[in-house]
Order: sequence, then structure tokens, then C-alpha cells
Amino acid sequence: MKPARKMMSVTAAMLSAMLTVQCAFSAIPASAVTQANYNAFCERMRRAWENCETGTINISKYNMTLDEVADAYYDMLYTDGNWFYISSGFGYSGYDSHIFSIELRFNYDVDTISTRKAEFAAKIGEITGMLDPAWSDAEKVLFLHDYLAEHCRYDLTYSKQSYDAYSALISGSAVCQGYALAMNVLCNQIGIPCSEVTYTYPLTDSDGNV
Repeated sequence: MKPARKMMSVTAAMLSAMLTVQCAFSAIPASAVTQANYNAFCERMRRAWENCETGTINISKYNMTLDEVADAYYDMLYTDGNWFYISSGFGYSGYDSHIFSIELRFNYDVDTISTRKAEFAAKIGEITGMLDPAWSDAEKVLFLHDYLAEHCRYDLTYSKQSYDAYSALISGSAVCQGYALAMNVLCNQIGIPCSEVTYTYPLTDSDGNV
């Protein structure tokens, strides 16, 4: 007897999603999903994110497990700070071995996202417009680093919005993830590849101490 279909939610913390340095090709997780299905799922998600689709999105044709869906979802989300309005949590229905549908969640009210995106793009243009074209890539990266250090403070309240690039650049307050994604967006805007990389710290050391 098959278990009942279920609607659940996942978060980045629950799945311990890890990020990889951006490569020139699309990486595929070590799993049974085909390259074609993996790429098609990623394209479907980008379109859904761009259009802020609400409700359930049918992804059954990609034949992906929950781990495969999560790997692709977080790899896209955390290697491009422009998706600041997409939540790290999402709903899904199906079994762990076959996910039928996914439901997006957003960090901001959907009705305000288009305005926020325009504001975000304008801010990126303003900052990158300060760069001297004659500078080396190293000098440009140093300038962007110093700009963030001067104009963004660390959010010790760890509010929900402090984890994205929008908060770092527009609100001037973020945690380390927000800083990293802001740097990601700024560097990529000027043609310098940059991706966030995360590391999950062990709860205990080699001697078993917390």
C-alpha cells in the first residue's frame, strides 16, 4: 500500500544545502536525474521566479527526488543574488522518490516585488557606475568590498530579510549571507564571476565536544 500523498515544506537549514563555486557548465548532482530533466527543471524554476508564480507548479515530468529538487533549487538561489525575493523555503507534494509539484514562497509581498526589483537594479547601476574603467579587476573588487563594508552594517537581530542582497544594498543591514549575495550581484554585473560558498560547521569537534 502506497503512503498518502503529502504537502510538506523544506528550508535551506533542514536540507543543509551547500553551494559550489560557479563553473562554466551546469553542474548536475550525483543522482539518477538526467541532464535534460535537470536543466529543464532549472529553466522552469527561473521562469516561475521571474514571474512570481503563486499556487502549485507541476514538475512531475522531470522525475526528480526531493534531494534532486532541493539541490537544483538552492544551487540557483544561492549563486545569484538577483533572486532576493525568493524564499529559501518551498512547499512540495509527492513522495521523497518522486516530487509531483512545488509551491513557491516569497521573502516580500508579491505586489511589491516589481518595485523592489527596479529599486535594486537602480542601486546596482549606481554602485557599479562609481568604478573607474581603467582599474584592474582586483581594484574593482576591492572598491566593491569597501563599499559594502562602509554602507552595510551587520544585523545582530537576524531578521528574516537580512539574509538577501536587497537588504544589504537597499536597507544597509544584513548578515553574512546578505553581504555575500550582494557582492555576488555587484561582481557579476561587471563581468567578474562570483558565487557564494557556504560551509556547515560540525556540532562537535573530533573529541565529541560541543
